[in-house]
Amino acid sequence: MKCMKKTFLSLILFIQYSFSLFSIPADVENISNEKYFPALMKAIKSANKSIYVCMYYISYPVYKKNKITEILDSLVDAAKKGVAVEVILDRSNIVNKSYEDMSKKNVCAFSFLKQNNIPVFYDELNTLTHAKYLIIDGESIISGSFNWSENSMSNNRENALLVKSKKLAEQMITEFKQIPRYSPEIPKDSIPIPIHFLKNKKLFPKMINRKYPQIVDFSFYALKKSFEQRSEKIKITMDEVINDLFQGNPKLISPKKDAVQSYMGKYLMYWKKKYPEFIVSYNRDEKTKDLYVELKFENKSDEDALYLDKLFWDDGWNYRLSNRAKFSLLYVLDKTESGRMGRYFKEPRSEPVKEYGINHSAFAYGLIELQRYNLIDKDINFSINGNEPNGYILKKFYIYDEFQKDLNLVKGKTDPEIFKSAIEIADLVNEPSDLHAISQIIELGEKYGVGILKDTIKTIKPKGGLSPYRRYDYVLAVIRNKGKEQ
Repeated sequence: MKCMKKTFLSLILFIQYSFSLFSIPADVENISNEKYFPALMKAIKSANKSIYVCMYYISYPVYKKNKITEILDSLVDAAKKGVAVEVILDRSNIVNKSYEDMSKKNVCAFSFLKQNNIPVFYDELNTLTHAKYLIIDGESIISGSFNWSENSMSNNRENALLVKSKKLAEQMITEFKQIPRYSPEIPKDSIPIPIHFLKNKKLFPKMINRKYPQIVDFSFYALKKSFEQRSEKIKITMDEVINDLFQGNPKLISPKKDAVQSYMGKYLMYWKKKYPEFIVSYNRDEKTKDLYVELKFENKSDEDALYLDKLFWDDGWNYRLSNRAKFSLLYVLDKTESGRMGRYFKEPRSEPVKEYGINHSAFAYGLIELQRYNLIDKDINFSINGNEPNGYILKKFYIYDEFQKDLNLVKGKTDPEIFKSAIEIADLVNEPSDLHAISQIIELGEKYGVGILKDTIKTIKPKGGLSPYRRYDYVLAVIRNKGKEQ
């Protein structure tokens, strides 16, 4: 087996430049330990031209403010005033098992910078970039042992130097630009959901069949507000609850303040009693009726979050999907590391039961629901014995009303009987929201006649919902074969 390549850039830089400093004029200042953060912030805020950052590890806490959020905010502010900011992060799959799994490290920092239009990149996957430096205006370098983490800033003994040397900065910029890099796409507007919310068997898996099924929606909503307010203690107004949480969903609640207040009071009492692992406390301002909720986050979740597209709330997917579909969606996001490593995943057989405490049937039907809404596709090329697929591809959220408008346009141009049969077939194969699938069935109906479509319905309708015969490619083959035989 070929050995994994390891590149310790920080070590190389220190060895190389510790010797070259004797021949390069330089102003060197010790900024170790507590001197590092103020010196770093001063350097970033004083930048006028460029900031190049190469960092092994950035622990970005998405639900609260600390020194790391200040650093990244200052990079965003620098970019807004015209400074060229570029960041390279380590994305190594080299994992030291004595530490927590680092396979997802830097994800939250990467996502924050990406969403704020900062050019941010990972190095190549099989290379360990252990460097921790930044170069300011092509004149100054800050380099040392500091990761950008709360431990490095507040708890550890760390060393760092501030070196002012144009010649040295030029050499380091050259090396910086030679680092191989890639920058995967992520949803432009997305909200982090901590992974422990999914994996803690006392949280999401326990919520699915509870007395108040909307507890999942409110939990997601609370996480969204915590991220937006960047605080574990959040304020939620009644107007926000009405407009953001229950908009377009009259089945849930009458959208009136008094009804919402009464409902939310019962909701929060139940929430606090059943999920003490998630909610610390809540209270309500009797005058304004605003809610104040304090959430509980496990420290390890800072670097282990799933990113849910903001369309989940903005287009009503939060109430359109069932709780089991929402669970399956988070599971898929976790397994695909969507926007980071690809959108393909293989369906597990026992993992949801063992790892998450949810039965496989609920998970399987959750996947079917996602497929019915055209949010995942079966990957037929990865099938087991030609029957059940074990591969799926995660798709993007879309605006559902736009799909309905496009479907109505197709309906207006199609024979009513053919359209009705095509919709029924698409529904039977769990593709009622896939306009391309519906259009293909319509084309075959127009080619072979509506009788073939109705005959196909009789063939596949008796099959069970999880049957491999309820599969789109299989049904297309049935229609074509019946058409050729007539």
